[in-house]
Parts: sequence; structure tokens; C-alpha cells
Amino acid sequence: MINYSNLRQAYEVKRAGQTNKAVAPAIGVSESVLSRFLDGQTLSLESYGRLCDWLGCSLDKFWGGEADTIDQRMRRVINELERYAETERPLDALCHVLLKEFGG
Repeated sequence: MINYSNLRQAYEVKRAGQTNKAVAPAIGVSESVLSRFLDGQTLSLESYGRLCDWLGCSLDKFWGGEADTIDQRMRRVINELERYAETERPLDALCHVLLKEFGG
């Protein structure tokens, strides 16, 4: 099962204020697919794969959810930290991701 809450959050962080119309071509899906996704609808496996590619993560990153072990959650945090270290995005977005991941 895909953890859509975390997937939507990762999408919002990466798009960093850009419109769905602006990022849809880079992801390889239509603007309407992104709008429906943000409105709570599920993605096709193909769209999910394209979104994961755009996010720079493996397909299993958002697969599982609450049943994940602490090691898996820590690995995701480390991966996010590594990704942020390569960008110039503000740290407040990263803090939001970490708080969401650990229920803060």
C-alpha cells in the first residue's frame, strides 16, 4: 500500500511553490493527474513510478507506511538529508518533512 500522505508531502516540498502545470511535463504526467492526486485520488502505477523518478527515490520509499521499522524511517530521513545537502532549499521545508515522519 502506498503512503499517499508522505508522497503528497514529498511532492509539495520538491515542487517548492511551482504550479502543477509547470512540473507536470518534468514528471511525465498531465496536470489533471497531479490535481486529482493532490485532491486525494490514487495514482496509477505508471504515474506513481514517474513521480518517484522525479522525486529521485525508489518505488518502495512510499510503500508501507506505519508498519515501517525505525531503521526504514531513519533511512528515509538520511536520504532526505542527503538530498537537501545537494540543494539550496530552505531548512524549514526539511523540518516539516522530519516532523511529519516522526509525528512531531
